[in-house]
Amino acid sequence: VKRDISDAVITLGDKLTYNGSEQSMVVKSVVLGGEDLLAAGDVTVTGNTVTNAGTYTLTVTADEDSNYTGSITKEFTVARLLITPTVEVSGAPYTYLSTVESSAVTVKHGETVLVEGVDYSIDVTSTYNVGENKGYVFVRCEESSNYNFSSVTSYFTVIKAENPVEVTTPLSVIRGGNNIRLEYTGNKTG
Repeated sequence: VKRDISDAVITLGDKLTYNGSEQSMVVKSVVLGGEDLLAAGDVTVTGNTVTNAGTYTLTVTADEDSNYTGSITKEFTVARLLITPTVEVSGAPYTYLSTVESSAVTVKHGETVLVEGVDYSIDVTSTYNVGENKGYVFVRCEESSNYNFSSVTSYFTVIKAENPVEVTTPLSVIRGGNNIRLEYTGNKTG
């Protein structure tokens, strides 16, 4: 009669951290009744090779030609990579009260461009104050990201908005109930 491995103790190797490449969680041993079934070649490990950060479940299955039967699972985690990203805002200087489009914001880890909505979100943009480094973009890390970082603020220059006034002729103004017609005749100097 084959012995069920459901009570075996699985010992895992070192913790994994996201690195952008496929990684395998090492299973150091699968011990049942004092015997290491992995070292004896009685079991096979599957589901231990992954790429992204997250929690996974690997499976240890008894080989058919062994004296064991069944399978057992063990969870393992690939930690998110802790980074300090750079945030670049293109198109500056921006005009007072203008809009900074999300496409103007680039968030990077080294040369790797992070993805908005997956790795980060833009929480706030501001062009409410005029001056050098008075505008800002506030970027927050998403839980779904392979990366982990504290929120980052990037500053840029905001310039005064021009107040263009377009005068077309004829122009009429109502004053005291009377319609007054004005016409622009050009700049008069002298």
